[in-house]
Amino acid sequence: MQLKDELEEARDRKVLLKSIVLAQEESLLSEIRDVVHLIDFRKVSPTTADESEILASVAESFSKPSAFEFSDIGIIISDMRQSMLTVGQGFAVWFGIPLIAALQRAIFEYVWRNSERIM
Repeated sequence: MQLKDELEEARDRKVLLKSIVLAQEESLLSEIRDVVHLIDFRKVSPTTADESEILASVAESFSKPSAFEFSDIGIIISDMRQSMLTVGQGFAVWFGIPLIAALQRAIFEYVWRNSERIM
C-alpha cells in the first residue's frame, strides 16, 4: 500500500502525524486500520466544553447537515506555509498563503490540546 509506505517513511523522519475526528466518526478508524497505528488520533465531541467555546463551535459546525459528510472533509497542514482542504474524493483546494496555514494550524492545535486521545 503506497499510503502506508509513505506514512511509515514520514514517521521514520520524525514527522508528527496528527488527526482529529468527531466522536461520532470514531468508527471510521476501522476502515483505515492498516495505517491507523502511524497517526496520533484524538477526538472532540460537540458536547466538549471549554472557556472560549471554540471546541464546541468547531464540532458543532461539522455536525450540522450539509452537502458533505464530515468524513469527506479534511485539512492537511504542511510546514506552516501551505495547506490543502479536501472535500470528497475529487476536490481539493491548495493554499500557498502562510497566514491561512498558520490560522488553520492554530485552531487545529487548540482543538488538539483539548481533545481526548483515542489511539
